[in-house]
Amino acid sequence: MQFIEDTDLFLKDFAQEVFFEDSKFFAIFNTPDQILSGDMIISTDYTLQAKTIDVEKINVGSVLQLFINGSITDFEVRQKIMTDDGVFSEIAMSKT
Repeated sequence: MQFIEDTDLFLKDFAQEVFFEDSKFFAIFNTPDQILSGDMIISTDYTLQAKTIDVEKINVGSVLQLFINGSITDFEVRQKIMTDDGVFSEIAMSKT
């Protein structure tokens, strides 16, 4: 038996608008620290969790825009991978 889920409910409370080219979609934005050398934080690993169907046209090198602290910030896509059953994808980004 197939389980039909409403993915919009998952994004409803935590997602924000993300702009790509002439379109927008909703995704959960995360900014965990990434420790690359001992106790020194060398970079911040920005990630988005979004519905795979919404990010099909996004590739490595694409530029996404998000509102961060009241202003638009550009992020370059470093990696895009589907998670779990493929309904959602995680996008790794860096600030441009």
